[in-house]
Amino acid sequence: MDNQIQTDGQNVNGQGSSSPPEWFQVFAQQMVAHMTHMTQRMDTIEQQSQGQPPSSVEQATPLPTPTTVDTATSVPPPADTSASEEPARRPRPKLPDMPLFMGKRSEWRSWKSRMEAKLRKDKLAIGDPSDHFAYIEACLDNIPAKMVLAYVERARETNSEDPDQFMAYLNNIYGDDNAKERANNKLNSMSQGKEAFATFLPKFERTLAEAGGGEWTDEVKINTLKRMLNQELRRSLVYIPIHPEKYNDFIKTIQTLASRLAALDPRKPAAPTVPKLTTDEMDWQPSTNKAQAPEQSTANKVSIHN
Repeated sequence: MDNQIQTDGQNVNGQGSSSPPEWFQVFAQQMVAHMTHMTQRMDTIEQQSQGQPPSSVEQATPLPTPTTVDTATSVPPPADTSASEEPARRPRPKLPDMPLFMGKRSEWRSWKSRMEAKLRKDKLAIGDPSDHFAYIEACLDNIPAKMVLAYVERARETNSEDPDQFMAYLNNIYGDDNAKERANNKLNSMSQGKEAFATFLPKFERTLAEAGGGEWTDEVKINTLKRMLNQELRRSLVYIPIHPEKYNDFIKTIQTLASRLAALDPRKPAAPTVPKLTTDEMDWQPSTNKAQAPEQSTANKVSIHN
């Protein structure tokens, strides 16, 4: 084919015509190089199928790269648009989906904490602020959703879908501003009494958290708990020479003492009460017999008089 192209070129030149344009010469060179490369590839594949080592001609003969190309007639290769056309994928969420808020004030504080953690940890997975706003609304049950419907519609009409303001609005409805004060009052009157320490501790921890005890020092929390312990545990602390200064260590110490005391004196179910027997037979007989006795005596009296 190379000889044919050269012969055609000589015939054209021999006829006295002008030389072909530069773009045609570059195109002819590319076609010749392409055909040569394809021939070498076919020879290599045939040698590999027959178990022969591949020829080094293919490696030694790179494709020619023309230095001068007519930019007006050359066609650029198509751009790789796979990366740009592929939509950006959101990261996978780290936390599970939120449960529905049913509108109970007692559940608002814990639900609010979990929702704030969800919006913070899975910020990129949920989307932009408007997506966060919609996610909060989707996690409301029918009753609370109706309560905030007017607020949601107004926020969407004004393009002010702010998730932080939405949570603050919900907190104004379902939050309890007096919860901290009530928890502090409860701490002043709480006492373990006869309750097992393992049962009393979760109640104390919850009340302590509601009263803002997370910001208290370990010494204050230890003294508060120590005041609520029953006499048995407080007497057991006397035999400990050095009391722990950290709140968590103090809890572990009390738990150890409580388990050892329970092992020494296990609690037994109260025995059922049995009616006390007396010498008077009429005191323990059923009331029906007592009621029937006068009737029998009256009947006897009547028969005697007759």
